[in-house]
Amino acid sequence: MKKNELQKKTKINSLKTLSFAKISNNFFILFAFKSTLINYLYVPSFVKCELEKNNLIFSIVNLSRSQTFQYDQFLSQFQDYLKRLAKLFRKKLLLKGLGYKAALKNEESLLELKIGYSHVILVPIDKQILKVIIDKNTLIVEGFDKVAVGNFVNKIRSLKLPDSYKGKGFWYKNEIIKLKEINKT
Repeated sequence: MKKNELQKKTKINSLKTLSFAKISNNFFILFAFKSTLINYLYVPSFVKCELEKNNLIFSIVNLSRSQTFQYDQFLSQFQDYLKRLAKLFRKKLLLKGLGYKAALKNEESLLELKIGYSHVILVPIDKQILKVIIDKNTLIVEGFDKVAVGNFVNKIRSLKLPDSYKGKGFWYKNEIIKLKEINKT
């Protein structure tokens, strides 16, 4: 290694579901997770990117102040990106109510809900970001993006909020709501 060359190694052994490739002159790295999610990460033009066995090596040759700042910023963004992808986020919804049903349609790209309305509600699922699993009356939403998982669960829950008297609707897994007493006259 030359005297003025800065080099940083990043190991990816911990992420077994992660695969990546360079695309045209080190400008992008392609990430694929469990063959469903594909992302691109921009690599600045002055940064060299090399792949050796289980290591991804980034390096720069010229050490100007602006380039070292951008290099450090890129590496911190890359590390944060890898940390977010190491953990799969999961939220569970319970569907309570007599006759309420949920099912997946069209190769799991649509969520079909029968929740007491005169029509069936169809909710599109972005299969690249989210995975929805239905087990009896439990909906499990998984994904690497915490915000996307939360927004999707909130969207579904807003279709049928828990009733304050009978408790019908979508409940979070460990949610406790005090139900109101029905007046008997």
